[in-house]
Amino acid sequence: MKGTEMTEGTARVASVASIPSIPRIVLPHGGYRKLIVYRKSEAIYQGTVVFCRRFPPAHGDRTVDQMT
Repeated sequence: MKGTEMTEGTARVASVASIPSIPRIVLPHGGYRKLIVYRKSEAIYQGTVVFCRRFPPAHGDRTVDQMT
């Protein structure tokens, strides 16, 4: 396995400095909130919450738990 050494049945993880850097998926500036897909998903989520509060029973329904 890359980044580990096996000695007498135990694995030792290599130091963090020797592992190559992994590119970040979400950038630290948080610009994802400006994306169209994020805004649409927020609107869908908020609509789902309103629907679940208004129509199905609040307790004992597994569907409501899965939707929110």
